[in-house]
Amino acid sequence: MKRYAAGFPRSLNEAPLLLPLENLTLRRSLNQWFDRNDVKPRVVAEFEDSALLEVFGGAGEGIFPAPSVVEREVMSQYGVARLGRAEGVRERL
Repeated sequence: MKRYAAGFPRSLNEAPLLLPLENLTLRRSLNQWFDRNDVKPRVVAEFEDSALLEVFGGAGEGIFPAPSVVEREVMSQYGVARLGRAEGVRERL
């Protein structure tokens, strides 16, 4: 997945992404961010549960979003690296 870090976010075009379900606020925010950055990812799976999304991402099934407040924990637990930041994307709880 390191190849997607260069040229972020444009490098996400056709990249395999694991995303929240369409009806979730985070997904809507991500879709708006994709549109603003002219990014057309290839969605390989959608999840309602963010922990399950991270498990699949950690297993190498695709690129996934994670909140910056838990970035270090996610990287440590799943052995993944940050590709970049989706500036302006917010998750409301």
